[in-house]
Amino acid sequence: MIEELASVVKRRLKQGATVEQVLEELRRGGSLTDKSARNHIIIVEFFRLMGEGGRTAHDIEQELSARYDISVSYVRKIRLEYTRYKP
Repeated sequence: MIEELASVVKRRLKQGATVEQVLEELRRGGSLTDKSARNHIIIVEFFRLMGEGGRTAHDIEQELSARYDISVSYVRKIRLEYTRYKP
């Protein structure tokens, strides 16, 4: 499905479209929501911070919870779902 979505977006946008234009196209089409964008950012940030070393998963979950004003349990849920379905 990702390949098909990429094909659709390429047809709708001009060659050399910016990242911002691609994201806007995905947002307009409903493929990208604020929630899905936030979840992606949380996952990327979690693993970036974990890779720096010296911190526990819980410590990082607490930081991201405060940063994005969501519960620690929700951050943990996002992380666990990602690691469960990571290709």
